[in-house]
Amino acid sequence: MPGYRYETGERTEDANSGGYQDVLIYGAGGNSEVFEVQFHKYNDNTLIVTRNVSLPPDLLTKVKRDIQLWALSSQDCNT
Repeated sequence: MPGYRYETGERTEDANSGGYQDVLIYGAGGNSEVFEVQFHKYNDNTLIVTRNVSLPPDLLTKVKRDIQLWALSSQDCNT
């Protein structure tokens, strides 16, 4: 996504993050968050939670599709 940047890091407010890294996407030329991906341990699986703040609809569709494809193709969050 040209013009956007992302950062990863553990949620400091969530002691049960399980060491998973969250992904934050920031808008072009600024520090305003536009999208977030959180990973949560759920039994022997990983639950992926997304939150759209202000990502435009065309990019939102592409990002959600990419996340779904990645989640379906991966047996393990380390790949």
